Amino acid sequence: MAKKRRGAGKGGNFERKMCKEISLWWTGGENSDVFWRTSNSGGRATTRKKASQRTFMQHGDVGVVDPIGKPLLDFVTIELKNGYPKTNIFQMLDAPNKRVRQQWAQWRHKAIRDMKANESKYWMIIHQRTCRAALVYLPKEMALQIGATPKTRAMFWFPLMGKTAVITLKDFWKLDPGKFK
Repeated sequence: MAKKRRGAGKGGNFERKMCKEISLWWTGGENSDVFWRTSNSGGRATTRKKASQRTFMQHGDVGVVDPIGKPLLDFVTIELKNGYPKTNIFQMLDAPNKRVRQQWAQWRHKAIRDMKANESKYWMIIHQRTCRAALVYLPKEMALQIGATPKTRAMFWFPLMGKTAVITLKDFWKLDPGKFK
């Protein structure tokens, strides 16, 4: 039997956990099965797009399996990242070689690409570094629309990063899902 690589599967476990949590948040704790991982973390949709084929709600890392979740994914395409202990938004500010796209910038680029393919209004990245609190990155315009403000604990604006807002996931769960509908 093949030995499992160290860390293998941690992204999948995180994606499953997050899909359950997003489902519970969306339904007020009533249903943990509204959202689920997209096929191959959105890879199937990307491959089909290259062949000029559409794939319903399968861009990004979170897909809808119950129609009651469609309004959320019409509003926002969600990328999920786990690990990457040295990756953070500050690398955008102090990168020694500005021509090399930093990891966080790659994620943002993919999130925007998937948002357009999904025909969502916004993008969002949920990232949890190893042994750290999870953070939610989203466009400032979206943050204001859903009621997240700088008064929210741990909210930051990054104007140089495409007007990106950052909030802790713990504080994100306090937002009213009705504002997304």
